[in-house]
Amino acid sequence: MCARSKKMKKKKTTKNKKLLGFLKKHITAIIVLVIGIIVAVTIYIVSQSKKEPIYLVSKSELLAQTLEKESSLKIFWDDIEIRNAVSIQIAFWNNGTMYIDKSDIPSSKPIMIFSDKKIDILSVNKLKTSRETLDFELTIVDNPKYGEVIVCSIKGDEALERFDGAILHILYAGPDDCEFFISGRIKGAPEGFVKKDWSKFCPEPKDKFLGYYFLILGLFIILNLILLIIVRKKKKQRLSAFSIVTIVLGLIFLLFMFLASYKYYFSYLFGPPWL
Repeated sequence: MCARSKKMKKKKTTKNKKLLGFLKKHITAIIVLVIGIIVAVTIYIVSQSKKEPIYLVSKSELLAQTLEKESSLKIFWDDIEIRNAVSIQIAFWNNGTMYIDKSDIPSSKPIMIFSDKKIDILSVNKLKTSRETLDFELTIVDNPKYGEVIVCSIKGDEALERFDGAILHILYAGPDDCEFFISGRIKGAPEGFVKKDWSKFCPEPKDKFLGYYFLILGLFIILNLILLIIVRKKKKQRLSAFSIVTIVLGLIFLLFMFLASYKYYFSYLFGPPWL
């Protein structure tokens, strides 16, 4: 029994050594393949078809305000005296892969922009839209619950494709610490419009830096693979079929990542290109 046990232990040790030797020999190819698979699976999961309306609200900017002790200082808007003037920007778009048709927004529950405090909306203007052919009708109406609100509807026979939307500029009189929201029923998007952080989506120099970082990282990996092949050739060590296949697959996945990164990932993380 003792001899048999030693023999089995020796076989197990030999198998472990072979496995470790195999892993060491093909470690680069395995790493590239694993990275490629992770990237491909992540892209597949994130890019599943869905409607995802989101919006951002900038910080408010107090443009003018009257002073209690200065009765001579008055602010007028279209011959109407106001106590102050506050400016904000709101951006909204479809962040999903499925388009939002005009018919997906019921007239009974339209897209509505409102504040948590009663305000007087002085004006609302479109600063930018994702496409020249895409336009919105903006109407200021009285709401029994929120006071003055803005109702937004898509003009013509249009739809919100992926990353389609607009940036609005709102000028109002009221508290400068108001919080703004967008509500409305979107068929196929049970949560409706989801609020996101303005600072995370608005373009900053770091966005371009991240793009260059991933590009350089990918080139560095590819360069290392080329150097590995050159070194092996000099040492007259041939790459096995397994190494060649895994390296080629890994490079294909990495190439796919580079092609998708600017078109998809950076837009998904930092907002659409027109923002």
